[in-house]
Amino acid sequence: MYKLLILLFLFTSSFVIAQNAAPCEFYKLSSEEKLAWLNELSEQIKEQQWSAIADQYFKLQVCTDHSIENYAADLPLLVINGVPYLARPNQPEYNQKFRSIVNLEGIEEIKIITKEPEGLIWCAPFKGLILITTDKKTARQLRKLKMPRNY
Repeated sequence: MYKLLILLFLFTSSFVIAQNAAPCEFYKLSSEEKLAWLNELSEQIKEQQWSAIADQYFKLQVCTDHSIENYAADLPLLVINGVPYLARPNQPEYNQKFRSIVNLEGIEEIKIITKEPEGLIWCAPFKGLILITTDKKTARQLRKLKMPRNY
């Protein structure tokens, strides 16, 4: 029982630390730490899940570390209505616009996959998968949103 309490404390504290870390520190976590965050996230309720996802993928602060884009590519894959979205840590205007479109009221379901699905071929090591389904109104607004270029 004592070991279970310690283990639960460690998982909870790592989740809280990742949520409250400096604006760009989450991107620099190791793959194992990000997977632990994803596992903890899968046990949360939808409101907490969306809050954590929005805070980590669609930051409103600019990161001063210019190599952060490389770290952002190491995040679990975020797919909204079948479209993959990349984290844009240095584009707060886009992130603000995205967060104004996708909000908790427009999200129908969040599904988090932490184990690699059988039968799918990945071009990189599996880092996790976050699947979000939105209502039709949010989906329509997302299709109109212009994605910033990576170059």
